[in-house]
Amino acid sequence: MDNSINKVIIKGYIPGAIGRITELHTTYYHQHWDFGLFFETRVARELSEFLSRFNELQDGFWTVCKNERVEGSIAIDGIKAMTDGAHLRWFILSPELRGYGFGNRLMEEAISFCKKKNYKRIYLHTFEGLYPARHLYEKFGFRLVFQNEGTQWGTKVIEQKFELTLYKFYFKTGMGYINNYVVGDDHRIGLLVFFPFRRGLCGRDGHDRSGGRSNPPAMEHQDTCPH
Repeated sequence: MDNSINKVIIKGYIPGAIGRITELHTTYYHQHWDFGLFFETRVARELSEFLSRFNELQDGFWTVCKNERVEGSIAIDGIKAMTDGAHLRWFILSPELRGYGFGNRLMEEAISFCKKKNYKRIYLHTFEGLYPARHLYEKFGFRLVFQNEGTQWGTKVIEQKFELTLYKFYFKTGMGYINNYVVGDDHRIGLLVFFPFRRGLCGRDGHDRSGGRSNPPAMEHQDTCPH
C-alpha cells in the first residue's frame, strides 16, 4: 500500500472544495458517459447553493483529503428530511483513492449522521450502468425503487432512484429493553441504548405488549452518484 494513503483524512468543508468536487464529477462523467457543460454547471450550482444554506443541525458534508486536496466527498441534504427523506448527494472518489475503503467510510459517516438525526429514510439519484457504485449502495441496504429514461443531467440515461429505510425498534431481554437499528432489509447496525424494565415503557401508547416474547414489542419506521 502507498504509505501516503495513511495520511488521508476525512474532513468537512475546506476552501476549494466546490471547485474540486465539481472537477471530480465532470471529469469522470465526461470520460465515461459524455456528460458535458450542462452537467458541470448543474453540479457547481447546486453544490454551491447547498453549502450556502448549510445547516449543521440538519445537513452533513464530508470530504476525503490527501495533502489538503479534496479527493472525494459525500453529503446529506436534510432540508426535506422529515417529509421526502434525507438526500444523499455528491458521492465520489478520485481514481487515486479507489480500492482503499474510503467509499465505505464515507457511506458509514453519512448513514450514521442520519441515524443520529432520527431520519426515517435516505434516498439518492443515479443512473443505470454505475455497477460498482450500485454494489456499494446495496451493500449498505439501499434498494432500487424507480427507474425511467431521462435527461436531467443533460444526457439520455436510465435514471434511477435508490432508497434506504432506517428501522428503529425495541426488543425485550431478561433485564430490560434494548434499542436497536436495522438498516434496510437486513443490515443491523449496533446496539444503542439499554432500558431497564419500567412499566409501560415499550410501544407508542405506553403499554408493554411483549407478553414475555423475545420478538420486538414495538417498531418505529424511520445516492459514485451524480448528485
